[in-house]
Amino acid sequence: MGLTQLFVNLGIKISRTIPTLFVSLDLNEFRLTSRIISLLTGVGYQDIVQMTFTEHEKELINTAKGEIDKLNLLVNDEQANSLMDFKALCKKHIQEHDVKVILVDKLQLLNPAFRYRNSREMEISSICKMLKSIAKEFNVCVIAGSQLNRGVEGRAGLEGKRPYLSDLRESGAIEQDADKVIFIHRPEYYHLTEDAQGNSLIGIMELIIAKNRIGPLGDVILRKNDLFSTGFDKKHDKNDEFFFSEKRLNETKEPPY
Repeated sequence: MGLTQLFVNLGIKISRTIPTLFVSLDLNEFRLTSRIISLLTGVGYQDIVQMTFTEHEKELINTAKGEIDKLNLLVNDEQANSLMDFKALCKKHIQEHDVKVILVDKLQLLNPAFRYRNSREMEISSICKMLKSIAKEFNVCVIAGSQLNRGVEGRAGLEGKRPYLSDLRESGAIEQDADKVIFIHRPEYYHLTEDAQGNSLIGIMELIIAKNRIGPLGDVILRKNDLFSTGFDKKHDKNDEFFFSEKRLNETKEPPY
């Protein structure tokens, strides 16, 4: 659906002004860096991984290094042995690099504190509580990606394919602990190419804000580029920017106590 690529977009945009830690539990550092280069240059991700790019594209890739060096983005692809190890990793980067935002892709791949026999929901619950405790204890923003269950696959029609909170995989703890829940939805993925009014859905990516403790619910409509490396504002055909409120930025400058 494009979760990792959305996280790459977020990581790049946020780290231009805010120190950010990207914890990749799905891709190694080389593949994640390749996605970042693809987004910055427009060179296809597979071409970068397989090194089948042209001389012109090679020049673009070389010049992208300077832009990457300007980002306040730290990448970690090491799997922590336990949640306490993961918390220690986050604490280290927060203290040493003043990290304010932590991106975790994907939370189901974290190792829980304990193994519960025949209860994956309790394991996911322990992971969610640890992520929440990191956010509160260190006063940082934690953005965690999650997989969905297969319930959406069995529903028919355009509306049926839209994800709901009940589709969060293996745990209601995600819905309970999260301040915001945002789903990615691409109708084209399900071979749905037109809406009820006949408007084209090809290349459209919706961000569905299904839960929001400090703001409204609703949809953000983006248009992906052909390589699906970047999301653009559908109405203005330009990069969609992500912002943090001034109040939230001020809160991260100094502890509130």
